[in-house]
Amino acid sequence: MGFFSLDELREPDVRTLKFGPLGLGGEMEARDALRFQQEVVSHPELVPDVPSTVSDSFERLRRIHAYGVLWYDFFTVADDQARLFLEFALRERFVEFHDGTVQFRDKAGELHDFPTTPFREIQAEAARHESKDDEWRLVIRRTGRGIRFDGMLDSLLRWAHEEGLLRGQRNRARNRLIESGRNHVAHGAGDHLLMPVDSARTIHDTAEIVNHLWGAPTPGGRLYPAPIRREVQLVGWTPGESIMSGQVAVPGDGQPIDLNDAVDQLGSALPGDSQIDDCTWVLVRADSAQDAFLHARSVAIGATGCSRKGKCQQCAVETIRRGNWKDVANALAAECPEARPHRVPDVRVSSGLRWPRYQQLTGEGNWLLGDR
Repeated sequence: MGFFSLDELREPDVRTLKFGPLGLGGEMEARDALRFQQEVVSHPELVPDVPSTVSDSFERLRRIHAYGVLWYDFFTVADDQARLFLEFALRERFVEFHDGTVQFRDKAGELHDFPTTPFREIQAEAARHESKDDEWRLVIRRTGRGIRFDGMLDSLLRWAHEEGLLRGQRNRARNRLIESGRNHVAHGAGDHLLMPVDSARTIHDTAEIVNHLWGAPTPGGRLYPAPIRREVQLVGWTPGESIMSGQVAVPGDGQPIDLNDAVDQLGSALPGDSQIDDCTWVLVRADSAQDAFLHARSVAIGATGCSRKGKCQQCAVETIRRGNWKDVANALAAECPEARPHRVPDVRVSSGLRWPRYQQLTGEGNWLLGDR
């Protein structure tokens, strides 16, 4: 290798100086470039509840990013290390969450307590019981159900979502990208070069995830903004193959949903002489009403391979229940006991941007817009 003088190591990298607040352009002064690169990774700060083992490691990431002013390749190092750091943060949260003891359930239903530290011993114990006839499942404290767990990033993310430490259907779907990025780095990423914007985005997203693991959403955040509004979306189709959707409840003041009121609202919106009991209904959980509608339409026309039950691997939606109105309404009441009816206003200004009341399925994966 070539040897550098101290003065050479202090020289700014001209590639970095071209990245400014308005994008690529003329070269900035080195001191301005340093300030700018530190500013872009200064938010969000980790909340005080995050332990020092995690926050100190995170500060190391931000410092590596800042050193990219002197050597452009440091942005790649910072991005790679951020992807590995997230797995470390999840392990620390797992240990803290279980307060010394984690519980597994074997194939016979027997429970086994196991100490959470050192974490590698949990992984070794799970590996000893990973065969089909002797598989142990991690017991989720929030629900009591068991999940497969090997202590790696994918199972840690699944655990965090099951315990409610992480939220959102889009974020659940995004986990595949997080796992892919981590595996790319951990198993031989090879020679690659990233930009300051790549490193800054990864560090910012990592901070949002870590803060949410410790119970703090990020104001103005991209992944876990505070607050985010979610609505329950009901989608159904009639025997005549018209599909419709609408809100049936919104998070409210603790009042239970009035099922009769919801039936009246939906019944009045059905196309033609269709009756509510003649329809097939799907209750879905998603981050937006449009996500829910598009998923159900894809299932109805068989267009994209969306899953008919459970967590969809094709889009950011989870199907909670499918069946007649009574079955779906009961599932809604059990899933969201704190919801209250969504009341349509008596007066509304017409808009060309409004969605149609229903869409007609024409077969072979095609559909038409119904009445507005």
